[in-house]
Amino acid sequence: MQLPDRLIIFDGECIYCNRIVHLVLLLNKNKDIKLTVISPEINQLILDQMHEDIILKDSFAYLRKGNIYFYSDAALWVMWDMNWMTASVAGIFLLIPKLMRDSFYKWISRNRIRWFGKTESCKLIPKKYEQHILDFNGKN
Repeated sequence: MQLPDRLIIFDGECIYCNRIVHLVLLLNKNKDIKLTVISPEINQLILDQMHEDIILKDSFAYLRKGNIYFYSDAALWVMWDMNWMTASVAGIFLLIPKLMRDSFYKWISRNRIRWFGKTESCKLIPKKYEQHILDFNGKN
């Protein structure tokens, strides 16, 4: 299976991450961003096609047009691709040096489970968004 041009890979355990995923589904104007939970199968697919091994610790990954982004870069590129309003905000944050952005991102990420909690499984995605979710076998 070919990887989509835009794919968010997240851990699926953090309530904060699940809320962000639902927000992306709601605000993604072109409906071209796909989502999947990290798994050995998706990691192998990325390793085979992009020659990158994804280890998600306190972050998510965003595959965008053959590139892979982590930390604040991932969040800002997702915002850039959602709609004009979020792209405008992302453009402003991209002016901040990456070291500062990533430090702030990592601080939030380290504390997200303590602040927002953890779930045993992903919150169910409404039926109208199911076509945006890739299962762990890499299928739609």
